[in-house]
Amino acid sequence: MRADSAGAYPLCVIAFEGARKRYIDDAGANHVALDGLDLTVASGETLALIGPSGSGKTTALRLVNRMLELDGGAVRIDGEDVRTLDPIALRRRVGYVVQRGGLLPHLTARENVGLLGEVEGHAPDVLAARVDELLSMVRLDPGQHGKRYPAQLSGGQRQRVGVARALYLEPQLVLLDEPFGALDPITRRELQEELGALLEPATALLVTHDLREAFRMADRTALLRAGELLEVGSQAELEASPDPWVQRFLEAQRG
Repeated sequence: MRADSAGAYPLCVIAFEGARKRYIDDAGANHVALDGLDLTVASGETLALIGPSGSGKTTALRLVNRMLELDGGAVRIDGEDVRTLDPIALRRRVGYVVQRGGLLPHLTARENVGLLGEVEGHAPDVLAARVDELLSMVRLDPGQHGKRYPAQLSGGQRQRVGVARALYLEPQLVLLDEPFGALDPITRRELQEELGALLEPATALLVTHDLREAFRMADRTALLRAGELLEVGSQAELEASPDPWVQRFLEAQRG
């Protein structure tokens, strides 16, 4: 996305501008993970990235919070090039939810949820109240579940703790990297519905392999293949795409 004539950016939280990323394998060969991605995610929108393995969707997500660094182009948040931002400060500003919750095993659920509050130096009473609030929001009992370690929680409970931790600082931008991939279908559906409500009005970028999940949770879905963006739009717009590969991908997902 380019600035207008007045030098201002439209209301847009994430903008990929010709974003490129490549990897060099052990044999010294180049592999292009992302090849000039141009894509915008508007304020308050949930956008899903979907595509076959190796399509570049997780690479794109991790460029936003600088878990990976660009080889070319730019990624902007509210018009700011992420490469100009301190990576630690950036990651505190952006919520990040990963598969299985990404919890620290030696910390209790309460301690995992309150981790960013500890880093920010929040007073103990403020931190405790916020942790109680967040655990209740994700349908976990602060007294019962808060004292348990990740190994003592079910998969769905661990994922709920991971969501609560990501929301501690009330981020306006949340990244979700296949957050439901390891869950059973019933728990997965429950969490999809719960998280959709919890994310409002934040902006979210969701990586998933599940087309139904993308259509259920996202306002728009971007379909990637081999590092390139093929289509982006609503469910109806993707289903109406004239691209034969897009139609084959959709049919395979439905089957």
